Amino acid sequence: MNPTRLLLWSSVVLICAACGCAEQEVQSRLRISPPEVDLGEVRPHVPVEAKVNVENPTEKTITIKSVQATCGCAAPSLSATEIPAGKSVTLSIQYKGNFGKKNDKVQVVLTTAESGSPAIRIPVSAKIIQEFTAEPDTLRFGRLQKGESKTLESIIKSTDGKPFSIHQVETHSKEFVCRYEPVAGSNNAAFKLSVTGAGIQGGSLVRAAKVSTDRGEAGVVMIFLNADVANDAVCTPDTLAAVASTEDITATFETVVKRTTPGRLEIKRVTEMNHRSIEVSTKQIDDSSVKLTIQLKEPVSRCAAFSEFVIITNAEESPAHLSYSLRLPPPQLKK
Repeated sequence: MNPTRLLLWSSVVLICAACGCAEQEVQSRLRISPPEVDLGEVRPHVPVEAKVNVENPTEKTITIKSVQATCGCAAPSLSATEIPAGKSVTLSIQYKGNFGKKNDKVQVVLTTAESGSPAIRIPVSAKIIQEFTAEPDTLRFGRLQKGESKTLESIIKSTDGKPFSIHQVETHSKEFVCRYEPVAGSNNAAFKLSVTGAGIQGGSLVRAAKVSTDRGEAGVVMIFLNADVANDAVCTPDTLAAVASTEDITATFETVVKRTTPGRLEIKRVTEMNHRSIEVSTKQIDDSSVKLTIQLKEPVSRCAAFSEFVIITNAEESPAHLSYSLRLPPPQLKK
């Protein structure tokens, strides 16, 4: 870019910022007391509640359109959504801390029907006193082939050093089997959890082992389990990319789907993860391989930069996931 033009453009941006030309967030006229919520020390999985006063100091009724939290660990609710002039309503915030976290911060967001639909953000903080530690707290099994199994371990310890007992371990998954035993010499203040993951059905597995102890709700330990089991149908390449020349064109992708187990491969259905309209064509290469061509029917400017195609075949129940990315060239500056 011409240095003179660059200098002029930078000057315009600075002037606009100094003059307040940039758009500013609209402020609500509601008064929040307290403006921030500090829950202090809480125990994991044990619900606590805080109350906030929401006052309307104006001469007109104000309606709250929505109330939501930035995390599922907080559940906000209002005593009423219509606040008459000079009146107040109560915002109740129920919070339940998660295992593994120490200092937690979330926000409760109120959106009103005032002009510009302003949002009020109320910070909520808590210090979670953990009953147990788990090392590691996530077991990553990596890539598993069909029929392959792998065992990983995690050590669960009580933070106070006192003995405890495990009542049960639940995964709600046929792919993961758990067993546990006290760590030698720990006086039952530490247990070794062994988890065996098996490649049963293709696809990504994201599960959790819920360990219940004799310390009630606060004594629940969550161990997260991740694995990627090879599909019977694989794509080559398994990640696609397209660079568009303009925003108005549609992108086309090609891959070869191959069945790795005996039998003929058939493509039953292909969809786009964000429900974009696509056009699909297939060409049988041999009994076990199909060339797959997918075209996005919408201009790339309306599509997500990163997404997936979901491919249903006759090879197995779980679909194959084909990642793709779209990239537009940088805008050309006029000379």
